Amino acid sequence: MKRLFAILLLSIPVWAVQPVDPLFTRTMEAIQTRSLSPFSMKWSNQGWHLAYLKPAADAEVNELWVLDLKTDREVKLAGTEQKDTESEAEKELKERMRIGGGGITFFSWFHNSEKILYKNGGKLWQVAIATGKKQAIPVKLSPVLFPLISPDDKTISVVSDGDIYLVDIATGKHRRLTKSAKDGIYNGMADFNAAEELDRYQGMWWAPDSRFLYFTQVDESRMAKWALPRDTTFEPSFELQRYPVSGGINPDVSLYRANLKTGSLNRLAVPLKGSWYLARFNFMGNDPAVQILSRDQKDLYIYQYSSLKPIQIYHEHDDCWLNLNKSFHYFPRRKAFLWTSEKSGINQIYLEQLTGKEIPLTNRKQPVLSISGVNGQLVYFIEARANPTENQLMLLNMKTGKVIPLEEQKGRIRVSISKDTRHYIVFSSTLNQPTLATLVSHDGTRRIFYRQTIPEIDGLAQNSHIPYQFTTSDGTILYGVLDRPKILVKGKKYPILVYTYGGPHSQVASNSYSSRNDLWHRYLNTKGICVFRMDNRGSSDRSRAFERAIYHNMGGLELKDQIAGLDAICKKFTFLDRSRAGIWGWSYGGYMTCMAMTRFAGQFKVGVAVAPVTDWHMYDSAYTERYMGTAQENPDGYRNSSVLTWAGKLKGKLLIMAGVSDDNVHFHNTELLLNKFVETDRFPDLMVYPGKKHSIRGRQTRRYLFWRISDYFISNL
Repeated sequence: MKRLFAILLLSIPVWAVQPVDPLFTRTMEAIQTRSLSPFSMKWSNQGWHLAYLKPAADAEVNELWVLDLKTDREVKLAGTEQKDTESEAEKELKERMRIGGGGITFFSWFHNSEKILYKNGGKLWQVAIATGKKQAIPVKLSPVLFPLISPDDKTISVVSDGDIYLVDIATGKHRRLTKSAKDGIYNGMADFNAAEELDRYQGMWWAPDSRFLYFTQVDESRMAKWALPRDTTFEPSFELQRYPVSGGINPDVSLYRANLKTGSLNRLAVPLKGSWYLARFNFMGNDPAVQILSRDQKDLYIYQYSSLKPIQIYHEHDDCWLNLNKSFHYFPRRKAFLWTSEKSGINQIYLEQLTGKEIPLTNRKQPVLSISGVNGQLVYFIEARANPTENQLMLLNMKTGKVIPLEEQKGRIRVSISKDTRHYIVFSSTLNQPTLATLVSHDGTRRIFYRQTIPEIDGLAQNSHIPYQFTTSDGTILYGVLDRPKILVKGKKYPILVYTYGGPHSQVASNSYSSRNDLWHRYLNTKGICVFRMDNRGSSDRSRAFERAIYHNMGGLELKDQIAGLDAICKKFTFLDRSRAGIWGWSYGGYMTCMAMTRFAGQFKVGVAVAPVTDWHMYDSAYTERYMGTAQENPDGYRNSSVLTWAGKLKGKLLIMAGVSDDNVHFHNTELLLNKFVETDRFPDLMVYPGKKHSIRGRQTRRYLFWRISDYFISNL
């Protein structure tokens, strides 16, 4: 028996018994507790107060803070006094919005700018800005979800058990607005596709005059159900999720108008034939302006509802797909609205008149990335630089057509502008400079709002971030970054780890600071592994053609670019050992990793795929059909883009990590791939996380996950 035990012990992989490196523990502690900046910025209507969330000391709980620009004081308004009691619907929306931590998540300003409404402990609270006094709104409903304040500050619309209720703020009394909720049907909430893929998180909108409430009714009753196990206790449990799989049945989304005086509900007609998405909801005065996207996402229509009948005021078509934006801004006197479009090949700003006349407002060499604020004739927008790893804040004068830069610092920025544009906060960083948030006022004064610091970690060596660009065989310039030890050992050959996402709407090689990329990559560099990240064709902030190069064929060109970049950088820097190359990524990056180890077998020695899509038949319709079409119209594309097709070619060490309760990339993806590996005598490694969703959250869980990734590469490269 002892001899047998010794044999079994020797057969256990090294990583199964190896303790966590203390240096890694110190590094993750620094990442998790000292790197999170303020987020969810919301300006008051009068522009003199800014509310936001900040992580508490342990970075697990969010607290509500406000900045008073008149007194220059930061005050914590609400913390963790109440026990966290989030509903499943709230947890799911947080997952869609990529918001972690407990405590406070959902909050909003009263329109008079004197109070803030927030939800904590399952209750609605209002807190006065001047005094900090908190008061619970005595509503007798449970749960109380996604509260929305009417513009006259008298009523809050909420969702409870799938129906909408109106709550009187003064008394807490409520009345039921809808009575249609049942299994598979709910009101006032965004459906999965809207929240996950269309960046629409609301399902209710108050008219500016408070007379009407517009809301969605979602019918998922005909959709297939997917089982999500939650087996984290002795009692087995699971959830059945109605999921809009590619090529399958989408939810039926209807739009209604509720008359608050009469209580009548009227459905708003959508003239578009076939399946469609409710993409955006805006207002033109008191009239809704609704953006409707065709299911294939090649056509976008904007309808104005002066009554209950739609009037088409805009239509745009793209032969591949249309990227949605949040640029809509209505000018009543001009009877026109602001818009951005890639119709010229590079995203630009337009003025769209209701008469049908279109006026180009910019003709820039670089794409407009987003509209940040509008005040009269002035339009604030973010533009990519000639080097797409950087961007800048620009100001357009619509009257003169002149465009000037407002923030010219190097690197990457994001901006939060007050509604009157008198103040803005610019968050800026570079690869070597942590995030600096500067408050800028209209008179030109500037002050530091937040400064991120780099902690000193005993034993963690310094490293260097080396920007790198090269030209592909067809003349395309690609940009990357090499993270390497600052001091190289003469004559030593270093393994190289490729970190990738690779899919649309993303960058991994921007000139910006990331605590994980800086501190964790420094840890890997300390252990003798160089890290390379590069943005292939299909990624964002370039031209229309650059992103759409992957249309109908994913997992091919992206990896050809990555491999070409890897070959080029290893040729340039001879201290890199091309024969010891690894690759890892999460979600689309996990998919890229699986394809790299199978379809492009032999190019990488080791791979780690976290939460990977393995076959596009199993992913959601709004994302997959946008880029791949349906399997019926693009069977070759689906087949060639599936990891299952190439599973038998697996070569090298592959570790797959996935949350068993993932409601975005279902664990079913991993299961089917594992079956293919078994059928073809291939032997990957596996680590699963019971009860965890796509983000695999949790302080200790994340530490263990990144330790497994680190150790896997340290042990096998």
